[in-house]
Amino acid sequence: MKNKLVTMMQNKNQTTAAHEPKGLKPMAGFKPNAAAASQIAALEPVDGAESAEGHIETPSAIENIIKDYRVIRTVSETSTSIVYKAEDIRTKRRVAIKLIYNRDLPDFDRISRARVEIERLRHLSHPGIAATLDAGTTKEGHCYIVSEFIKGVALNEYLSIHKLSLDDRLSMFARLCEAVHYGHQRCLIHRDLRPSNILIDGKCNPKIVGLGIAGVTDVDIGPPREDFAKREFREFLAYKSPEQVSGRLYDLDVRTDVYSLGVILYELLTDKLPYKCDSENGKEIVQAVLAEMPPKPSSIKASLRGDLEAIVLKAMEKQPSDRYQTVMSLSQDMENYFDARPVGARRAGAMYEFRKLAMRYKSRTISGIIMTMAVLAFGLHIHMTTRQAGHKRVAEVEQTAAGQIALERNARDIALAELKQAKDALEEVKSERESIQTRIAEAQGQLASVDSVQSELTERAETAEMRAKTYEATSRFWASLLNARKGDSAQWAGLPGLLNEAAERIGRDFADAPLARAMLSSEVAMLMTDVGEAKAAVALASDALTVRSEALGDDSEDSIETMNILASALFASGKPVEAEPVCRRLVAAASTKFGEEDARTLTAMNNLAMTLYPQQKFTEAEELLQQTLFGRRKALGDVDRRTAGTAQNLGMVLFDQMKYEAAADAFREALAVFEVKLSKSHVLTADTRSRLGACFAAMSKFEKAEPLLIKGYQGLLAKLGPNHPDVLVARQRVVDCYRSWGKSEKAEQFGKTADQDPAN
Repeated sequence: MKNKLVTMMQNKNQTTAAHEPKGLKPMAGFKPNAAAASQIAALEPVDGAESAEGHIETPSAIENIIKDYRVIRTVSETSTSIVYKAEDIRTKRRVAIKLIYNRDLPDFDRISRARVEIERLRHLSHPGIAATLDAGTTKEGHCYIVSEFIKGVALNEYLSIHKLSLDDRLSMFARLCEAVHYGHQRCLIHRDLRPSNILIDGKCNPKIVGLGIAGVTDVDIGPPREDFAKREFREFLAYKSPEQVSGRLYDLDVRTDVYSLGVILYELLTDKLPYKCDSENGKEIVQAVLAEMPPKPSSIKASLRGDLEAIVLKAMEKQPSDRYQTVMSLSQDMENYFDARPVGARRAGAMYEFRKLAMRYKSRTISGIIMTMAVLAFGLHIHMTTRQAGHKRVAEVEQTAAGQIALERNARDIALAELKQAKDALEEVKSERESIQTRIAEAQGQLASVDSVQSELTERAETAEMRAKTYEATSRFWASLLNARKGDSAQWAGLPGLLNEAAERIGRDFADAPLARAMLSSEVAMLMTDVGEAKAAVALASDALTVRSEALGDDSEDSIETMNILASALFASGKPVEAEPVCRRLVAAASTKFGEEDARTLTAMNNLAMTLYPQQKFTEAEELLQQTLFGRRKALGDVDRRTAGTAQNLGMVLFDQMKYEAAADAFREALAVFEVKLSKSHVLTADTRSRLGACFAAMSKFEKAEPLLIKGYQGLLAKLGPNHPDVLVARQRVVDCYRSWGKSEKAEQFGKTADQDPAN
């Protein structure tokens, strides 16, 4: 290939480039505190998210695994890998040791695949690929790779230091293609090509690192689980192909590397990434990779319009089948560009082919043009000399033609008149046919409407018959259960006992009637939750939901009712994490069935938010509650009790995020409604008043806080008694307010008075 990259930076100091983002740690899951859980015990539950725990090997642990190497220092560390600079004890050679964590539990298939990839890496020998010296797996299934230690800088840092010409950049890109193609020939796909994995050594030669690592760990499949707000991970996504970010493991092949090379070429040509990576939401970047077309390079640099732009955009096609099928095909098109030949990325036309041919053979093209002009000049001379002789002959021909034209015009007028008559007759026939077709279509539409109504009525009749049979069966069941206890007053002493007996009989008596069993199980589970037997209710509600979802679908009213019962039972059992997926499913089903603005859907969203609250997922909980509050204000009005309940829930979430002014506004709105709708002495009114006082105390507005805190405490004490957890919390708020106010004596006096006289 022409225009090879010249040797640069021979006498400059080189720095060691780590090819992984630094400082990223796996996130531990949030744990809800007991106080927060007790304050929302009356609300309905939602689904939970699992937390990921990482494991990072220490240098001493690495030395125990890889006996022949001494760790010098840590080069870089991410949530998926850690890189050490080490020394071979035998040869004193400096090496790099990379330990890659499997983000899933180890399995035999992955360990076996890792060994195959490692065996292939050992046989690589190419100047553009970092040499693999040793490799293996730990007993936990993690993979380590020992490779040569390269002193150099990453490609993006190198480009920012050195202002390379276009030809130099393209020559460097050609070398990268050669190295990647070499790996492909040996059944190794990189899957993580990006500038941080391409190092420029002291001789200005690019070296690819990390080949085969993604294939061992699958860390590049699907959106990363780390914090999307970190810029390194947002830019990490920009180089991934659509099949990678969407998690289609079995669609990955050499065309995945073709896509990443296309992104790198785009950045080499324009000094910009094809997608914006400044969004705080990593999902927006994933959506851009999947659906949005990148800006054309010529919109950034007009000089790139043409073949180069076509090559870049073809390499970055969303569908693998539309890209270059191999890296060799991409390299061949780059060769064609340098040799002024037509490139495969552009649709070939006659002018395009001629222009390329002329660029390749400039001297021959000029000679051809001169010869053509000479021939044209000679032809013009012959034409001028014979023109006068031809004028006379033309005049004679014109006279003869004029007579013939007159005859033809007369025949044409006759034919046009006949044609008009034929067209008029045809239009009448078409009009009649359209009228007949319209009447046929109307008749078919009426017939289809009749069939649709008949089908709907039949379906309703079948559903009604099924429900009637189910209700009849459940009625007989309850009658049988209650008659068995008739006359025995001791049997009625405990409702939980009756419900437990009902649960046992449901599974036995309705084994062959799943829908009837599901109806009874839902009713009993709801009653069990109300009387404090939520743990026993979970199994019944789960069985009922499975039956109804399979028979009726998730968006049926029966299934939605059972989801709500199961979510309530899980939440009342103190399992908000397990309740979260049920609530998310409930929100989706209610939105489909009733619409997003329906009161039932808004209730499901409120409950989902309050299940996220004890898990400290405050951001999502706040967003859901804001959306719910807006919907309830619109559907129910500002003074509805349910609207006020959502406002109070929002205030709790805002308070725990230390957004005290916003929390105070939410509590103030809720308190105004509760005092009217529930009464000023209601428990919920007193609790909201105490929370509002806590907001003022947190903002150091102690004069406003004191009366609210004391009145809220007294209201809760009167309704719940001195030992209730909510009363103790309200009492502590008063003490904390006095202490923050600097009135320690008054705080101590209030605490003693409350201990001695609970009615204070």
